[in-house]
Amino acid sequence: MSWLYSVTGAHKIREFDEFGMKKKREEFRARLRRVRNELHDSQKAFAIKGGVTEKTQSNYEKGAREPGLLYLLKLAAAGVNVGYLLTGQEFEQQLAPAEQELLRELRKINPQDRDEFIIALCVLVKKLPRST
Repeated sequence: MSWLYSVTGAHKIREFDEFGMKKKREEFRARLRRVRNELHDSQKAFAIKGGVTEKTQSNYEKGAREPGLLYLLKLAAAGVNVGYLLTGQEFEQQLAPAEQELLRELRKINPQDRDEFIIALCVLVKKLPRST
């Protein structure tokens, strides 16, 4: 366990890093950059998805700022796996490899085209025979 010290004027603030938050923040920043790169988005394009400026996106990735809830909600609405960003855990681990690949590829498509594709795919899947 580590102690972090911060000096503000004449006051000393002591924060107990009980949950390893410094490491968790570093891991979050790395995942944020990795996800953006996997989507082949520039910082500007990814910032637009999150409703922030390119500079703010850069600050998130450098650790100069931490994103808020609204940013994460907007990323989720754009198809970004926010659960993975926050925890490093992918729910896809419970899926078959082909299902995981399908989700990875779907996340690369712009949201409107992705929604249309999913609707068309659901129509096709409903026509397939069901196993009993």
